[in-house]
Amino acid sequence: MTMPGWREQGGTTIVELLVYLGVSTLVVMVMMSFTVGISQRRAMVNDQLLAQENGRLVAERMAYVLRNSYRQEVRVVGSTKQLIVTGLDPAQPTRDLITVFEFSDGTIKYAQASGAAPPSALFAPMIDRAVVVDAADVENVSAATVLRLTLRKGNQRVQLESTVGWRQT
Repeated sequence: MTMPGWREQGGTTIVELLVYLGVSTLVVMVMMSFTVGISQRRAMVNDQLLAQENGRLVAERMAYVLRNSYRQEVRVVGSTKQLIVTGLDPAQPTRDLITVFEFSDGTIKYAQASGAAPPSALFAPMIDRAVVVDAADVENVSAATVLRLTLRKGNQRVQLESTVGWRQT
């Protein structure tokens, strides 16, 4: 029963609006924290994949060069370690193709030259600039070369060990 002169009122009260606003805010906060968590995880996974990809690239290139070589030498000069690989030049089979891998200052550089050791101007980085080489070790063991790398991108670290057999002459 309504009082005379009063109409029945419809709509929402201030309390209902405040409850709706509070619940909506909570839902938005949960969704944002979920989205931020996913984005951070995605960035970490991308960093790890980039470091792994760069490590595999180095290992594959070294494996190709080593398998087609007849002489390998590891030199240490100060904090720089070099792997010097000599094989036959496919373009000029009578000449040697000398490939040098240089591990120093948080990076890996590479150069090739026909007939003589490549000059330092030819050395180019083998890995992405965003990837840092924390540790690199290369050693000859009997008829194989062992490569051990620890690469870092962001706070993601990847360790790689590769053993490449080569021809004995």
